[in-house]
Amino acid sequence: MADAAALNDLAVDTLTQSWVKVGEGTDNERSIRVAEDWRVEIEEVDQVLLDDNSVADADQIPEGRKKHPTDKRAVPKREVRRVFWRTINAIEELEPDQEWDGKYIPLIPAVGRELQPMKGKRRWFGMVHNAKGSVRLTNVAASGAIEMAALEPKAPWMAEEGTIENYKEYYRLSATRNIAVLPWRGRNLDGERAEKPSRVQVDVSRLGPSMELLKMGREFVQAATATHPPALGQDSPAFRSGRAINALQSQSVQSNSPFLDNLSDVSTSYEALVILDLMPKKYDRPGRVARSLGLDNTSQLVMLNHPYQPGANGRPVPMPYDTPEQQQATNAAVANPQHPAKHYDLTKGAYGVEVSIGKSYLDERQEGMSEMGAILQSDPQMMMIVGPEYFKYRGEVWSDHVAGLLDKQRRHAMPWLYDDQQQPNAQQLQAENQQLKQALGQAAQEKAGKVIEQQGKAQVAMIQESAETQRAREANETKLAVAAIGAKIETLTNMMQIFVDERARLGSQAHEAGMAAQQNAHDAAMAQGDHQAALVQGDQEHQQALTQGQQDAAIQAQQQATQPAGQNGQPQ
Repeated sequence: MADAAALNDLAVDTLTQSWVKVGEGTDNERSIRVAEDWRVEIEEVDQVLLDDNSVADADQIPEGRKKHPTDKRAVPKREVRRVFWRTINAIEELEPDQEWDGKYIPLIPAVGRELQPMKGKRRWFGMVHNAKGSVRLTNVAASGAIEMAALEPKAPWMAEEGTIENYKEYYRLSATRNIAVLPWRGRNLDGERAEKPSRVQVDVSRLGPSMELLKMGREFVQAATATHPPALGQDSPAFRSGRAINALQSQSVQSNSPFLDNLSDVSTSYEALVILDLMPKKYDRPGRVARSLGLDNTSQLVMLNHPYQPGANGRPVPMPYDTPEQQQATNAAVANPQHPAKHYDLTKGAYGVEVSIGKSYLDERQEGMSEMGAILQSDPQMMMIVGPEYFKYRGEVWSDHVAGLLDKQRRHAMPWLYDDQQQPNAQQLQAENQQLKQALGQAAQEKAGKVIEQQGKAQVAMIQESAETQRAREANETKLAVAAIGAKIETLTNMMQIFVDERARLGSQAHEAGMAAQQNAHDAAMAQGDHQAALVQGDQEHQQALTQGQQDAAIQAQQQATQPAGQNGQPQ
């Protein structure tokens, strides 16, 4: 194919002219396009229903099985996809057909935004399709501005003839070099005094339109791609409020949503489909160790196609799986949810994929931390419930330790929030119910005893209070009686004094009689006072004896009521 005549013939043919390039004139460049050709062959295989209601290929019935004798249900055919690839050029096959390991062509299309088909051909374009003209305008304006700015130090010198006659080389090199001294003659060819040389000023007025076009081109690009500065994380003086920035970011996401949707529904989904189809064939060696990535961006080592359990350093350790006994024991350990054993067998089962496009894990963590922080500020009591999750989202070195402590506190205080709590059976519930009944009965007895004790104490206090009141009343009555007797004695004394004065006035004849009468009256008054005091004291002692007897009877009755009853119902 290196023959020039053959290349010329291929360049002329309409079917092959796009495969070759032949230089014309002085251009001797020649090229041949080489491409990979992929194709898919689909074969339909007949299937039959077996006697155990399973389905198998018609030419691969398992040993010991046979077709179902009576069931005439139609079994759909099974499609077998085979992918082949080869290397070709315009007219020949450079590498022969080779069968690909998977059943899908591993070429992932990036559709972008798809248009309506035209003339039986699919049409789609990318995000920069509508921005091509704007980008060209931006490039032209930027090039013009740069060119005019670059001409600034290369402006020509203007000098009178003869002033730089012997120094032209200095002035020529000054456009590209930094020359410290530029000499010149002070006179021209006519011998007249001349002005010193000066640079011709660059016309900077042309720089303004270039800068304006550059600004317009940038705005055109943003409008064509619907990607404004806030969507790129840039601060714009025109949009200072958070609502305006969020609106522009949302506008950018909504305008470019077809590209994200096609990336998710077409490109990423098909890529995942190809990878899942190839994994059992590429990761076929039992015991291969791979790294898996979780939803929270935490990675761990796993072992493929062989049972394992985590070792001391976190690296998978294979489990015995050679003999049937070992396989049975290992399978039982894998099936036990309490055992750390795992078994990821990629050769079994069918796998699917679901792709969703959203915020990254870092953005979700920051947003979740902000939202939960606002919740905790409005209701600090929620720290007991959402505190562990809040500190998990923070991401600092110490936050995991704090989250673990809060999680232990929450598990202890609120165990019902966790799904791993063991549910009690019927016997446990019945035993707990019986214990609760016994505890309630004992508490009722204790409460009844305390009520009786409190009632007795209240009765004793009432009796004591009544006795004190009676004593105070009797003391007051005694004081009143003594005061009345004292008033009577004072009255008699005053009468005797009047009598004495009268006797002295009447004369001494009745002195003796008056003295005797006075003495008799005094004795009578004293006798009457002593008799009255004795009556009052006797009445008081009688009342005290009655009160003391009532108190003793009440205390004895209270003691009998608080004592536990014996077998015959009498107090012990």
